[in-house]
Amino acid sequence: MDNLSLLIYCKDEYEKVYSIINSFEDFVEDFVVVITGSRQSFLYKGSNDRIKIVRVKWEDDFSKPLNIGIKNCSKEWIFRIDADEEIDNKNIERIKKAIQFGNENDLYGFEASIINYIPNEFNDIDAQRVNFYKGYDKALETKCIRLFRNDKRIFYEYNIGQQIYYTINRSSLKWIQSNIEIHHWGYLEIEKKADYYIKLYNTKIKENPKEISGYLRLGKLYDIKNDFKKANEVYKEGYDNLQSEDCLLCYLLNNKKIEQDS
Repeated sequence: MDNLSLLIYCKDEYEKVYSIINSFEDFVEDFVVVITGSRQSFLYKGSNDRIKIVRVKWEDDFSKPLNIGIKNCSKEWIFRIDADEEIDNKNIERIKKAIQFGNENDLYGFEASIINYIPNEFNDIDAQRVNFYKGYDKALETKCIRLFRNDKRIFYEYNIGQQIYYTINRSSLKWIQSNIEIHHWGYLEIEKKADYYIKLYNTKIKENPKEISGYLRLGKLYDIKNDFKKANEVYKEGYDNLQSEDCLLCYLLNNKKIEQDS
């Protein structure tokens, strides 16, 4: 397929990147690998003339390297995937069909389902049973526009919890939901990353106090650390600032957990 760029974000998980490239190599002509880590060697045993390596200094901001990556994409459509994700052949075919449909219907983006696998012993009210895959059948499902046109009006915003919904909607560009699914493994180690992500989300809320997802995701990180009182401070702040029913629900559910622990 000569109208798709594959945008791959990674820190230094090169082996996983090689696997992603292998999955798409038969039909993608333009690979853009954005690297924010310190490892120097990237050696792919394939058609390296189709692979652009873009190194970006890490500055506590996920949007910056992704937007630099977008600027290096040369094709009409972009599909973004991270090194801790994978996509199977069934969903690669769905990407092809989505692009054809998008071209025929003047669409600018497709929302995908991200299946965030979590440890089976991990308890979360939003967790659900999913089709058994590589040893896991418990996940949190989130939505994200991952297939979109290469258009200067479309780019990522926010240092964490980065999305393109904001820019694509601001320009009144049409996008729809799709049946594309991406398998995500990063949540399996979320407890190790929680403190760092808490730092980033605190920055996001400080800079963007009217953006609701910051409160919800920061509260969820405190929930993961079993700090339900701190999580409720965040949920309450989100409700007070934005009258968010989602924040209120999380606050009430956490009150029950606090009462059970006391």
